[in-house]
Amino acid sequence: MIRSFVFTLSVCLLLLVACQEKKSSVTVPFKLDHNRMIVEGEMQRKDSSWRKVRIWVDNGSARFFISSSLAKDLGISTDKSNNGSETENNSDNASNIGLRIGEMRLNTANIFPTITTEPYWIYNALHIDANLPATILKKYQVVFDYPKQQFTIGAPGSIVHQGVKSMAAIHPETGVIEMFAIIGTDSLTFAIDIGASYSYTSDSIINHFINQAPLLPSVLGTSGYANMWGWWPPNENDFIVTRFPLIKLGSVQLDNVGMVGVPPNPSASGKSLGEWYSQKTIWPVVGFLGANALKSFRVEFDYPNSTIYFEKGSLNHFNDMDIVGLAISPERDSSYTIIGIVKKDNISVVEGINTGDKLIQVDSLQVKGNSMGVVMDALRGNPGEPRKLVIERKGKIIKVESKIQRLL
Repeated sequence: MIRSFVFTLSVCLLLLVACQEKKSSVTVPFKLDHNRMIVEGEMQRKDSSWRKVRIWVDNGSARFFISSSLAKDLGISTDKSNNGSETENNSDNASNIGLRIGEMRLNTANIFPTITTEPYWIYNALHIDANLPATILKKYQVVFDYPKQQFTIGAPGSIVHQGVKSMAAIHPETGVIEMFAIIGTDSLTFAIDIGASYSYTSDSIINHFINQAPLLPSVLGTSGYANMWGWWPPNENDFIVTRFPLIKLGSVQLDNVGMVGVPPNPSASGKSLGEWYSQKTIWPVVGFLGANALKSFRVEFDYPNSTIYFEKGSLNHFNDMDIVGLAISPERDSSYTIIGIVKKDNISVVEGINTGDKLIQVDSLQVKGNSMGVVMDALRGNPGEPRKLVIERKGKIIKVESKIQRLL
C-alpha cells in the first residue's frame, strides 16, 4: 500500500514538472519601478534547485546579463575580463541556463549571459538580478498589459490577439523592434523599447519640431521618468525635453508623448542617439519610444509574425512630469547625487540646491538604499504641494523646501 502511494505521488510530481516545462503561456503581475517593468522569476542552480530572481523586462537590449552575485549562487564561472567589470560567458555551464517565469520555462538555448558588476547603476537603481532581453523574447508572443499591470509570455500561436494590428520590423538576431511613426507631417522610424523609462531621440529632431511649432512646451534638463540613469547618456541637465500632443504609430494614435532630445555623444564617436541605437535595428532609427509612450495600452508583440497589437486602456499617465524638477544619479554606495535642475523659460525650477549636492531625504523617506523609482515617486505629487528635502553639501546638512511643478 505504501509503495503504491509513493509510486502514485512520484508520477504526479513528474507530471507536474512536465507541465511546467511545457506550459504554452503564463501571465504574471509586474511592478513598474521608474517606468521599468520588473517581474519575479526563477533561475536554476547547478544542483538543479531554483532560486527567486527579480528580472527587468528589457526588449531594447540584445544582451542577457546577470549580476555577479547571482552567477556565483547559480554556480556559473565568474572569471573577470574587461578590467574586471564583466565576463561574456560562453562556457558549457552557462549554456541553456534555466530560467522560468511563473510555471513556464523559457528557451535560453544559445543565449549566454554576460556576468556583470558594471555598470553598477543598473543594480543600484533597479534592485534587480538579471534582465530578460529581446534575444529571448523574440522566440515568443509577449503581452505588456499596462492598465492591468500584467506580463504574459507564450509560445507562438498560444495568445489570442486583441486590439489594432500594426506591422513592425524585427531584427532577426537582436530581436529589437522598430516601427514607422508620423509626427506632424514628418515620417520617422523609432525603435519600440519597453525597457526604457522614457522616449529619446536626437536634439536636432526635437529642435526641428519646436522650430515648426514654437508653442510646443519644452524644458531644459531631465527629471522624473525622463531622468534616464543619471550616468548615461551623460550631461542630462543639458537635454531638451518636450511633449508631443499626438504621434501616429503604425495604426494607432499616441497622445501627449514626452520625449528627450540628446546631443551627439562624444563617447560614442560623435554619433547621434539614433545612429548609436541603429546598430541593433534593421533600418536606421531616429531614437526609441519608451514605456511612457505606451502606458495607456495593452501591447502585444507577436515576434514570429512581426506584428504588434495595441488595445487602448483607461490608464492616464499625462501627469508624469508633475514633480520637483531634479535629476539624480545613483552612486556605488546606493546614495543619490543631484546632477541637474530643470530650467523652465531659462529659470531654474528649484532654488537652494546645486548640482553635486547629495540627496539625503525627501519628506520622511531616507533616500539611500532605495530604488530610483521609489526616490522619484517621493518627489512626485500634485502641482503646488511642498516637498521637504534634506541635502548634503561639502559635509554640511541643508534643509530645503521646494514645490512640485507641472514641468510639461
